[in-house]
Amino acid sequence: MDDHAENSLRLINELIDPGNYRRSMGPEEWTRSLVYSDVFDGRPVATHIVRVDGESRARALLAPTVRRGIDLPGSVVGALNRYLLWHEIEHYRRRGVRYFDFGGVTLDRQSPLYSIARFTLSFGGEVVEERVVGLTGDLPLRLSLRAAAGVKTLLDQWRVRHHKNECDH
Repeated sequence: MDDHAENSLRLINELIDPGNYRRSMGPEEWTRSLVYSDVFDGRPVATHIVRVDGESRARALLAPTVRRGIDLPGSVVGALNRYLLWHEIEHYRRRGVRYFDFGGVTLDRQSPLYSIARFTLSFGGEVVEERVVGLTGDLPLRLSLRAAAGVKTLLDQWRVRHHKNECDH
């Protein structure tokens, strides 16, 4: 792994660890991510991982920055992070990628995430509703949810057959 990749992985894990919203990214997951993703490294301020789906969409997966106020003033970090995003958008536009997906926005002004949505919307894009299914990292829960979905599918199929049989009589 080169220095840029190591710095990016370190910055990503520094973002993940305090938030505790997912486990840290290990070397195997990082290597898998690099196969299907581009890494934009604004070392030492920001790094972005962008998943590319052919020519249809580039999606920002992670975009950690150094801690504002500790490493650099917040205004500098914000400006450089924004510039890196503009660079990515233009990069993919030149490659013929039609959409740059920021990964979702919260339009509720009372939400603590609204400041992120305001930042995302400041780029002038269009909000598109998309149904997304997220699977839990908890294996027993994931297996239980899959089993429940399987039972629901079987019940739905039975209802369709039962309704068809009633209509045929």
